[in-house]
Amino acid sequence: MTKNEFRYVTIINADIERVWDALTLPEFTEAYWHNSTVESDWKVGSKITFTNDDKDGVRSVGVAGKIIECNRPHRLAYSWSFPRMPEVRDEAPSVVTFELETVGEATRLTVIHDQFEEGSKMLEYISEGWPTVLSDMKTLLETGKTIPHGLY
Repeated sequence: MTKNEFRYVTIINADIERVWDALTLPEFTEAYWHNSTVESDWKVGSKITFTNDDKDGVRSVGVAGKIIECNRPHRLAYSWSFPRMPEVRDEAPSVVTFELETVGEATRLTVIHDQFEEGSKMLEYISEGWPTVLSDMKTLLETGKTIPHGLY
């Protein structure tokens, strides 16, 4: 891992298709990703957005990007920017890549978030954010429940 890269690996006790669905279907992302609804047609070059409530309770785009790669159910990559947050809205987009691999009856999920500009504030934010989002996704897939958001 370089200083401009975030990497996270977890094993989820769910089959690869279910983990893929958790990453790409709005009914899943809304449950574990801070009430964010993902929208995309998952075609290379297409837009991807995550909308959720801002601090004033108004639904708006949190994460925006473009699909770079979509190889169901093994690999998904998209650019990442956070237009709603003034501290990072002018940073160049970074890239998040999900690699999924079947391990027995489970799935190894590797998340690589990289291509940050030097001194990126977004890198700092996602380094704290990804572990909570992915932990909640894992909990949802393994137990059917999410972690109450006030706990983290």
